[in-house]
Amino acid sequence: MLSADLSMQAVEGMRASKNVRGLVNVIQMWTKPELQVAALKALGDIGDASAIQPITKELRDWRNEKIVLLSALDALAKIGPPSVKPLIEVMSREPAHDRYTSEMLFENAAKALARIGEPAVEPLINALEQGGWGRWLAIMALGDIGDARAIAPLIKFMKGDFVGSVSRPIVMAIAMIGKASVEPLLTALKDENDNMRQGAAMALGEIKDSRALEPLTETLRDKSSFVGSEAALALGKLASPKAVDPLIQSVEDNRQFPCS
Repeated sequence: MLSADLSMQAVEGMRASKNVRGLVNVIQMWTKPELQVAALKALGDIGDASAIQPITKELRDWRNEKIVLLSALDALAKIGPPSVKPLIEVMSREPAHDRYTSEMLFENAAKALARIGEPAVEPLINALEQGGWGRWLAIMALGDIGDARAIAPLIKFMKGDFVGSVSRPIVMAIAMIGKASVEPLLTALKDENDNMRQGAAMALGEIKDSRALEPLTETLRDKSSFVGSEAALALGKLASPKAVDPLIQSVEDNRQFPCS
């Protein structure tokens, strides 16, 4: 049992001796947030996976101040791969009574997963199937990590199966993965689904790879004016002199493109 007058110096002593059990007891002292934060930082630096369960428990205690909740997520990120499953669970929760705090918690759980990186990729891909707020956060985290394994699952969602239109967060996540996305996007540019082709054009414009020049030029004549417009915007972002004449020809053919 810890004394109510526990000092910061005592917490530092626990850090120095790697007293995980003692530090875990400190994080449960919700009336002393400054000591909780110090103990959580120490637990993260020590990196002992036995602290994950009690740290995760604190993330469910709404008596804790926001700085404590954020420090708990930071500690889990520092502990690394063993924290992936509990972080996915935090990210995928339903909002509690305080929606602002809930969303802050969920967004920072996704950022913690992105910090862990490669070990979080497959669980995040699985989280795409869960729906809700957690799906959008998984999309953002996968973009931040930039692992090529996420390309195909993300491209699948460009069809608009759950939003009815092209989702810019999905497009940006694919674009953040970079050059490895180009060939799959060129394939998607020929898909029968209009949203898929439009999203592929958007992403190729963000990546700005010269391999997309000819396929995007061909897409100017797409049966969907939305897809053709997006191809025109993408060609503008590629900034290739070779795109000038096809774009002029498209204007002369009375195609109307929105301004970027």
